[in-house]
Order: sequence, then structure tokens, then C-alpha cells
Amino acid sequence: MFILFGIGALLPWNAVLTALDFFIQSFPNYNPAFIFGLTLNAPNFVFNFVGILLARHVSLKLRFVGGLVIIF
Repeated sequence: MFILFGIGALLPWNAVLTALDFFIQSFPNYNPAFIFGLTLNAPNFVFNFVGILLARHVSLKLRFVGGLVIIF
């Protein structure tokens, strides 16, 4: 479960890095590096915070499966 969660968290980051090269080449006067990092890390922070708050009320298995369903 931890491996799948790690893969699910890293796949969007790899997509962002690939898209970043495209946007830097297409728009040379604009540097989107800060915006892409923010758009990827902000939802991770929010969902991790929600997961911490739900830890007392929801079982570990349900949190993992729910998170993987949202990622997929």
C-alpha cells in the first residue's frame, strides 16, 4: 500500500516535470516553475492534513483505499 501511495504521489510530479520543459520552450518569457510546484504540492498538503484529521475516525485500510481511488 505504501509503495502504491508513493507511486501515486510521484507520477503527477513526473508529468509536471515533463510539461515544464514544454512550457519553458513554448513560452520563453514566462517561467512557470513556481506555479507548477505550487499546484502540485498544495493539494497534497490539503489531503494529507485531511487524512490526519480523519485518522481517529476512519480505519487505515479505508483511508489508503480511498486515497488510491481518488488518485486513480
